[in-house]
Amino acid sequence: MRDMEDGTDLMRERMCDPQKAIREGNADKALFYSVDVDQNPELAGKFGVESIPMVVYMTPDGEFTSTVGYMDEAAFASTVASKLPK
Repeated sequence: MRDMEDGTDLMRERMCDPQKAIREGNADKALFYSVDVDQNPELAGKFGVESIPMVVYMTPDGEFTSTVGYMDEAAFASTVASKLPK
């Protein structure tokens, strides 16, 4: 996962292990970013963040959908897979 500010992996260790495995398993298909909404309120506002955790899925043309709330490994894997191009 990349930090939105500088492209580094600063937030990687903060995510739970199931999400880490899914992110790493799909690193060749998607980009994963973490945003601290307290430090980036403008970005949080752009995507309508009202609750966390929130995952935003954005298409290459800029359209997005989101999910809110904790997802276990199976739910996160299924959701990510459903958002990837076929």
